[in-house]
Amino acid sequence: MRFDISQGGLAMHFRSNLVRAIAGLAIGALGVRSASAAPITYAVTVDTSAVTGQSGWIDIQFNPGGLDTQSAVITITNFATDASLFAASVQLMGGASGLLPGTVTITNSSGFNDYFESLTFGTSITFQLSFDGPALAAPNGTALSSSTFALAFYDSSITTALLTTDPNGMAGLIDVNLDGTTTPTTFPVAVGGLPAVTFTPIAAIVEPPSLPLLLAGLLGLLAVAGSRRIVRQRSRSTA
Repeated sequence: MRFDISQGGLAMHFRSNLVRAIAGLAIGALGVRSASAAPITYAVTVDTSAVTGQSGWIDIQFNPGGLDTQSAVITITNFATDASLFAASVQLMGGASGLLPGTVTITNSSGFNDYFESLTFGTSITFQLSFDGPALAAPNGTALSSSTFALAFYDSSITTALLTTDPNGMAGLIDVNLDGTTTPTTFPVAVGGLPAVTFTPIAAIVEPPSLPLLLAGLLGLLAVAGSRRIVRQRSRSTA
């Protein structure tokens, strides 16, 4: 391959390589930005005033479906309540770890992943719930089952579900769909009543793509400058 090493040709060759480099960096930066999706987060509020003073259990699950399921994880933070928790009663199953009111994480790594703890109910429970992992950040298109977060409450004998009319005993559910989105479901405390659980989405804070925008702007400026130089050179050669 032959190169134009004259002053004008060398400058043009340098600019061309610089444009290609900046374009590559811009595309790469955009790719990195799109691949680093933020987790999906909810503010969870539970009105437990109907059972205040009663002894019972809180049950938090995150389980995969029966078929091939992509990995995912939930994280519970900012847990606050006027209930009395009994740490000695905690039962962790499968991919569950941590201790309330501290951070609790549950992966969908086994068929049954569960955090179970006894408590004396107060008037409310609040926490922040985040979903993350490949199933949300990069759905593979081949998974056949979704995963489900489930929140339930039971009486002290663990025979009666509280604060719900769901026949399965769940007060609230959030499904992780195959496309990486989530779908919350709540159940009323009584027929015709309101649900005890509220799921409020928290908007993700996405950093502005400053590097891609900067690189794209430089690319545009170089392209304009290069076209003007070509026009001037043609004008001189025809003069």
